[in-house]
Amino acid sequence: MRETFPYPDEGPESAHLLLCGCGPGELVGWADPLMEAARRAGKPWRFSLLIWPRWLASPRVAEVARAGDRFNSVLDAGSALRLVAGGRLPAAWGGQPPSLLLHLGGAPALSLRLGARWRRPVVAYSERPLTWNRGFARVFCATRESCAAANAPADGGRHIIVGDLLVDAVADLRTARGGLLGSPAAGLTLGFFPGSRTLQLRHYLPRIPAVAAAVGCRVPSVRFLVARSPFVTDTQLARALEPEVPGSGAVRIIATAEGSALQWAEDQPPMPILAREQALARADLMVCTPGTTTAEAAALGIPMLVVAPFAADFRLFAGLPGVLERVPRLGPTLRQFLLKRMADGMGYYAYPNVRAQRELVPELQGPVDVVRIAETLVNLLENGAARNLMAGQLIELMGSAGAAGRLVAELDACLP
Repeated sequence: MRETFPYPDEGPESAHLLLCGCGPGELVGWADPLMEAARRAGKPWRFSLLIWPRWLASPRVAEVARAGDRFNSVLDAGSALRLVAGGRLPAAWGGQPPSLLLHLGGAPALSLRLGARWRRPVVAYSERPLTWNRGFARVFCATRESCAAANAPADGGRHIIVGDLLVDAVADLRTARGGLLGSPAAGLTLGFFPGSRTLQLRHYLPRIPAVAAAVGCRVPSVRFLVARSPFVTDTQLARALEPEVPGSGAVRIIATAEGSALQWAEDQPPMPILAREQALARADLMVCTPGTTTAEAAALGIPMLVVAPFAADFRLFAGLPGVLERVPRLGPTLRQFLLKRMADGMGYYAYPNVRAQRELVPELQGPVDVVRIAETLVNLLENGAARNLMAGQLIELMGSAGAAGRLVAELDACLP
């Protein structure tokens, strides 16, 4: 017989919330501003993080989340699945399950199964309509578009629009930037954001020098930088440069007085590798992969180019899985299946384009084409009016901060 638990006796002020997610974006873009808003509202809530498994997951999410003392406990994907299978509760929970589960990402069925087993309410936050939302006590939506079921007669008011947490995540940086962009006379800064997953780094990082060289020839005043995700180490960057990519030259990571840098040509200054926040503060224009960064850039009003290389020859794996991927017939079939799962039928990959359902920022989908990337970036660097128009549209689209505070109030009302 399965163990079940009664509802906790403690009140909302001493609640323990379990955040169920699966990626870096949910940690940095959603969990952090939510916990900060709870602190500012004087809620002495305890937060734990549970990470659901996913395709091509970033391997350091749990490690980064455990740094510091913001979470009561952090459960990696293996520990999370053991809980679903009936495993013991973490010792840090004092023998009681959390008061409330907030589903942020991964398979909704897994979060709902835990809630049913523990007899705890499960709510969800989503930036787009959930394909499966039955069973959630409430679904908190980032936008009206992501709240598609709100007007359905059978919905019963379960869908509530609270706003976009990502705007709160970069609110301080948005104020510091002041919406100001650089000028061609002073020299613009182009930021490369290669992502946090091994797959992204392996395909993007070695090609950055070729793009920088092509852009620098046309716009000599441009400055370059590379953004490093908090989930990426120097070792991971170095490993991503190991495969030989035609046209990339001898690229390596070096140490400078200012920190790590990308050394890509003897006659060129090293390209600084900055923390994500520093890079977002300095960039006048960005080129990035699909993901949370596109939403952060939109909230900051930074013009961008998004490169989404979902091509038939896109190599997904290294090591033994990479060997299987190269097996005739089996490899292409496996790759096509996984790419279809990753794309999920999406017409756009940049967050602002998905939200607007039109191309507010340029996207290049398919094989990575250095020439097309460089040409698009040069056109943006040379066209200040287009950049300023894009910046204004992005800020208007993302709206104002405050979603985290509204979500805290809604969660408070949902607590047993």
